[in-house]
Amino acid sequence: MNTLSDTPGENILHKIKELTAGPLEAMGYEVVSLNFSKTKSGLIVRFLVDKTEGGINLFECGKLNKYIGVLL
Repeated sequence: MNTLSDTPGENILHKIKELTAGPLEAMGYEVVSLNFSKTKSGLIVRFLVDKTEGGINLFECGKLNKYIGVLL
């Protein structure tokens, strides 16, 4: 699994964070962690997102998943 500190995927993860962090912060969320893993069919990008008050519920996870997909 790769994180922002790993050399091979550092540029990709940095670009993904640049594209998503601002819009998510504007909605009241914070990107806590970002990583990816390789699969047979491609790459999986995983976001750990939180908000300062109350945490995130399942409905918000679904909404964020679709929104991040549009951003990318």
